Amino acid sequence: MNDKKVAWLLRTAIIIVGLFGLTVCAFWWPFSISLSTIGVDSSLSSLTEAQTAEFWSQFAFYMAVSLPCFAILVIAWLVTNRIHNGQFFALSTAKLINIAALILYIDLGVFLIGNLVFMFLDWNVFAIIYYFLAAIGFAVAICMSIIAYFVKRSAELKEETEGIV
Repeated sequence: MNDKKVAWLLRTAIIIVGLFGLTVCAFWWPFSISLSTIGVDSSLSSLTEAQTAEFWSQFAFYMAVSLPCFAILVIAWLVTNRIHNGQFFALSTAKLINIAALILYIDLGVFLIGNLVFMFLDWNVFAIIYYFLAAIGFAVAICMSIIAYFVKRSAELKEETEGIV
């Protein structure tokens, strides 16, 4: 497998993840929040001001914590450009991956704190699903940090080797 094929496969994965993220933002967040706020057997005409405020505050929060995930996808796309050009093992690539991991760590921390607040306010019925998603996110962030470390080490070894030759 060559660099161009790897870049193409990663870009395909980025597009699929991006489409899934847009689906979550467009359908899952409003659906899950409305189930938590309104319930299954209530009608929209009987909403109180508190329920409306609860819905919109949760919706704004989940949209706000979704935006950094799309920024991470943009950074991932930039990394695939470096792979495509044969420049993956560079310190700048490691820095990009570290930035993406840092954004993800911060975003997941905010996501967990927000979900804890919603859970204590008894606003969130799907808290266990969101904690599971956060655990997957932390695993991905840890893997990104490890990849950044190895890319950095490879870049340093590449520079040493080029210096010797």
